[in-house]
Amino acid sequence: MNAFGLTVLSLILAFAVVNRGGVWTRDWNPCLLAIALLTLVYRFRDRGDQAPPLNRKSQWLLLSFVGLAAIQLLPLPLSWVRFLSPARADLFTATFPVLGSIRYAALSAAPAATLEHLMRLCGYLLVFLLVRDLAWRLSDSPWLPALPLVAIAALEATLGLVQSYAPGTDGFPAGTWVNHNHFAGFLEMCLPFAVMYPVAILRRSRSRHVSPAAPAWKACGLLSIAGVIFVAILHSLSRMGFLASLASLFAIGSLALGARRQGWKRWLPIASFAALVLLGFVLLPSDPLIARYAQLAPADAISSDIRTGMWRDTLGLIKAFPLFGCGLGAFESCFPRFQTVAPMYTIDFAHNDYLQYLSELGALAFLAGLLFVLGLFRQAIRSAMDEPSTDRRCVALACTGSFVAISLHSFVDFNLYIPSNAMLLAWIAGIAATSLHSAW
Repeated sequence: MNAFGLTVLSLILAFAVVNRGGVWTRDWNPCLLAIALLTLVYRFRDRGDQAPPLNRKSQWLLLSFVGLAAIQLLPLPLSWVRFLSPARADLFTATFPVLGSIRYAALSAAPAATLEHLMRLCGYLLVFLLVRDLAWRLSDSPWLPALPLVAIAALEATLGLVQSYAPGTDGFPAGTWVNHNHFAGFLEMCLPFAVMYPVAILRRSRSRHVSPAAPAWKACGLLSIAGVIFVAILHSLSRMGFLASLASLFAIGSLALGARRQGWKRWLPIASFAALVLLGFVLLPSDPLIARYAQLAPADAISSDIRTGMWRDTLGLIKAFPLFGCGLGAFESCFPRFQTVAPMYTIDFAHNDYLQYLSELGALAFLAGLLFVLGLFRQAIRSAMDEPSTDRRCVALACTGSFVAISLHSFVDFNLYIPSNAMLLAWIAGIAATSLHSAW
């Protein structure tokens, strides 16, 4: 059943990736249905050694996050809406001359979009719980849940390189995604696993009578895959994708080199690794990528100035809907009221996951979700430093690197609104939440 569950989940993720990252509802809905059916089959057919339940704090954070998002859909008396979200009540008041008086209303400004995005969140939550349970059952093979991610990333990276070198190719290589930044976002989360798996292979204890050639060849092959993924990120010309990848590698190297040293002995290898990463930032970028940093290459549809203006205008939306938000997926509907930048264009994303989720969910739900993710991040760091098993420690280091990469990239993009990328993050979170000493 473990092999069946992991195989089906891998096929679901691969399907979403191939179909433009699952951005179209018609492509993501089959994935959502498959995740729900797999959860039912897995829970009712396999009652073996299940992972321990989440601790009480984690359960309350998750329930608060999902519950507060669901409350946005409840029909509430208009007096309640006026108290909880005055800006939402003002929108209803403005429609009275046309629609007449309304007694009940939802907190969400776009209930249909909120329902759709709430179902997506529930799907990601199911993926997190499924992977967590699978990783717990497969604790003797901690790398097995991560290998499908490396395989999918390797195939996409190869496709991206083919697109990059194909004659007559215009624009940025993006694999099967619509946007090259989301292509880079997916690869940057998988890169740490491709880097750390060969390290784990080489660091495994072996009998002196066993030839080291086979592990060495295997590690070299896997490092070649990591190289292909990293080169594909470079060729995607995603500026933050490149920076996030370097930051994740720096985080992994710093934890690995300094975890079990004290005093100056801890900081010396970290400083050396930082110098190496800085050297990579100087020497590795191609001329087109350097030109993009200098803003000499053809600009994105969204320039840096416009992006900064969108963030500023999003703050106005957050101030108008501070506690309960305007509704998941309602950003596009509510943003024009506060839009001062690019007034001739429809802006459907804030190009900052933090600001957009804060504006749509409100401070209460956003804080609950953020605390839950930070708890997972903390657990990954603890496991990377304290796990006695080399393989589990390397897996935790890879999870930490992935969290660092996507947390940085989310400041300037909306990777977490791309279903395949959000599902990937939920998958990695499920791996990170599994540890012999985990409180999660």
